[in-house]
Amino acid sequence: MGRLNYINRKIEGLKLGTVISKDLVKRVPPGAGSKAAFRDPVVELDVSGKGLTDEGFAEVASALVESLKYDGNQGRVVRLEELCLINNRLTATSLQALSPIIRLATNDLRDLDLSENNIAINSDAEVAIWEDFLTSFRDCCVLRRVDFSRNALGPRAFEVMTRVYAKQEAVDMVLPADLEQVQRKERRTCADVAGLGRKLRKMSVVSDPDDWGSDKDNDPKSDGHKDSRHGLKSPEKAALSSSQPESPLMYATTRGLRSVPYIVLSNSDMTEVGALHLSYLLEVHHVPERLLTRVPHAKAGAPAQQLLSYDESPCRGIIYLPNPLLGSAGHKVLELAEVMRDGYLAYAVDGFPEHSQAASGSTNMSKRASGTHPGLEAGAFDRRRRNTASTGLSSQVGQDDLESELDRARSRIQGTTLQLAGPQSNDLWRAAFKMLTLGREIRPQIRNEPAPRLPALKTKAPIVRTLRIPGIIPKTLKPLTPLTSQRDPNLAISPWNTQFPKSGSLPSTPTVLPPTPLTPKNSVVSVPLPTKTADYRTKLPCGLPEYVWRRILVLAAGAEEIMSESQQRSVLQWAMDRKTLMQESESLGLRASAQCWKILEATGCLAYEMDKP
Repeated sequence: MGRLNYINRKIEGLKLGTVISKDLVKRVPPGAGSKAAFRDPVVELDVSGKGLTDEGFAEVASALVESLKYDGNQGRVVRLEELCLINNRLTATSLQALSPIIRLATNDLRDLDLSENNIAINSDAEVAIWEDFLTSFRDCCVLRRVDFSRNALGPRAFEVMTRVYAKQEAVDMVLPADLEQVQRKERRTCADVAGLGRKLRKMSVVSDPDDWGSDKDNDPKSDGHKDSRHGLKSPEKAALSSSQPESPLMYATTRGLRSVPYIVLSNSDMTEVGALHLSYLLEVHHVPERLLTRVPHAKAGAPAQQLLSYDESPCRGIIYLPNPLLGSAGHKVLELAEVMRDGYLAYAVDGFPEHSQAASGSTNMSKRASGTHPGLEAGAFDRRRRNTASTGLSSQVGQDDLESELDRARSRIQGTTLQLAGPQSNDLWRAAFKMLTLGREIRPQIRNEPAPRLPALKTKAPIVRTLRIPGIIPKTLKPLTPLTSQRDPNLAISPWNTQFPKSGSLPSTPTVLPPTPLTPKNSVVSVPLPTKTADYRTKLPCGLPEYVWRRILVLAAGAEEIMSESQQRSVLQWAMDRKTLMQESESLGLRASAQCWKILEATGCLAYEMDKP
């Protein structure tokens, strides 16, 4: 394993970045270290406390990208598993150089430490860099830990993190009962078996966490107190495994930020607004006990001890304490989200009796996570994940629904934020109101018109065709009488007289029959199509359909990457419905912040839509 440790180097800053860059480039053929790199491409880069700054890290990042992209006939020369950049005075600019590195190392990166730097997310440019950086984790499948602690991230960073987190695919677990049902199917063809094999290969299936890593890393003598999920089996688990084998937790989707067991956000200048956004993320994030089964466990020593310290903290997985700027309202909303998270965990393991011990362990951790509220326990969730059990949070809660209590805690922070900072402080709120304002401009006008009268029934005339001979005027036959039936007695009957009549005599006029209709005489009644008799609504401007106008308004409001499609529809329907004007006028006596909250709540734009597991 190529562990590149530069902690003991005397040089710092840009000069050290140039040295690291040269060491990485040597691994690319025809470099001097290419042969050794082919034999062992794994790289763990540790540059802690060397003051690289953005300029020095730019040199390191360019060399990492070059070496990670190389994939020759003999294989790759760099498989980046760990990247430690503690205390290097890095800013958000370095995140822009780090994003392509993460995208190239999605299948290998296990640990990323960016703690104790100068990363702050305030301006729009920094927000764009931060969002792209978080999006780069979308395909990471073995990432164990991401550490952003001791960085003054600010509230906007948590909003962007929640937005990116909401877009990524949820962690889906494959139920063992479903797999057994598939295996019991009869008359399975070879093609079905091959297809099932391809699906299983795509899953991150680990039968036992101890199968990862080397024996040296998992030596029980190295740390007798290390937890089983960090490299050792506890005596209780060993006894359980000898008597009753555990079924593995199988996952169909384990990628992105949702699959990271530990996300460290302590001492990151989190306020109530940041806690509000983090509560939506915390509510649906799986606890480490479940996510660690699909990632390689940490090596013995400092990495494993670091993870154990996270487990001993009041937080689970998402480490948000301590944060001195976090007030009581922020603490409360995060604690309630933790309990809701316990309910989701209880629901998820409901069909796994072999994992009931892990669920009970998580319940014990939930009591510990309650902090100053030792009576806080996870309630029993039904299939809709609704909590009906009481909590020991306060005497006022009683039998109230826990989800309603969480919504009230969130609404308090939302109302305070709207009152102090307005809708402009939140990207989602700003986009929703801008789209609503533009939608009012294309609202169709309604006018009541009398219902149109039904036209009288019309009878279609029959179709008649008449034989017309040029130069001959049709003559109607007279009634047949004995006189008209007599011929000239002096005219002899012969073929000559028949073809060439006598001079002076009138030629016989051809008989023309009355016109005969080609269609039956029955009249055809014309029935008019039914017409709308309700209120008449004019078309939208330019005759464009609604979905086209929705697309135009989304682009004009800058809401394409912010609002979900359902939120876009909801805002446009609210803007085009005249009844909503009456609802808004009823709340004119309230504060402007309360009016804004009511509109955001009615349109479903108070928070980003989050897919729940």
